[in-house]
Formats: sequence, C-alpha cells, structure tokens
Amino acid sequence: LRIWGNTSGRSTSLVNASVKKYQAVGSPDANPVGNRVFASWLITYPGSYSGVLTKTGGLTTWGYDTYGQIGNDNNNVALSYPSSVAAPGFVWTHVSAKEGHTMAIRDDGSLWAWGAGWSGQLGDGSGSVRYVPYRVGEDSDWVDVTTGNSTSYGVKEDGSLWSWGYNHASL
Repeated sequence: LRIWGNTSGRSTSLVNASVKKYQAVGSPDANPVGNRVFASWLITYPGSYSGVLTKTGGLTTWGYDTYGQIGNDNNNVALSYPSSVAAPGFVWTHVSAKEGHTMAIRDDGSLWAWGAGWSGQLGDGSGSVRYVPYRVGEDSDWVDVTTGNSTSYGVKEDGSLWSWGYNHASL
C-alpha cells in the first residue's frame, strides 16, 4: 500500500510531515503494522481518518478519533500509525467511512457500526457515540453498506435498499 498527501490530520501518512511523493505503508521497520499484506482497498475521510481492509478481512485504522470512528476504544486519541479495530477474530467483507462514523459488514452478513451517531447514522437508535464496533440489529443478510454525511445506506441479499440517519434530501 502506498499513500501520499498532507499529513496534518495524520489520516494519510504514518509520519508527521507533508508527503509530496507516495510512500510505502506497512514496512516492518517503519511502523507497528509489520509485514501484513494489505488489500488494494482504502477507506478515507480527508483530514480525519483512514483505514485499510486487509486481504484476510482484518481492518486497520488510523488518524483522528474525535468520535470513536477508528474503532479501537481510544476516544479522542489521534493515531499516526495503523491500529487494529477492536474486534478480534472478526472477518470484515465491506467497510465504509464518512464524517466521523464507520459502517462494516462481517463475513456472516451482520452489520456493525461505530463512531458518531447523533443523527442516527449508526442505525442503532441510540443517537450515541460508539467507540468500538457495535452490532446493528440481528439481521445477517447485509451485502453492501455505504456512508454519507451523517447518514448510512445498506443493501440486503433480496436487493432491498435501506437508509438511516440525517435525511438531507427528504428521501
């Protein structure tokens, strides 16, 4: 995995400087990620936080954690290095992140959420902040999930589209 960009928010790099040329992330001698094999898929919310879904289904995140959005139970601690999401043994298949919250689907089809939930975007009805992954409902037929500004959308096996959170466009 290679990244580049302004690192003032620590979301794009593992060093505290501006990176004008792409650099490797995951070098065994550069950071705690060690020699993990990354997938080519990266989640990012510019200036805030980033994450990588590994080829083995692990999820690693870093950056600002203002609302628990990196999911490692370290409220409001900015991480300049990747850290595993607090869900040992979970295998993730889909992940989406936006504006302080993250949604993910496990390999069993269950839906999980963490981060800011004040507009209902976590789908759990609490309106609370969650610092670690929390299962949303009991359904196990989720196949896709995406996030928007204070809103989330999911698709189930039957093709039905679900939405929750702030209703920006009166959907």
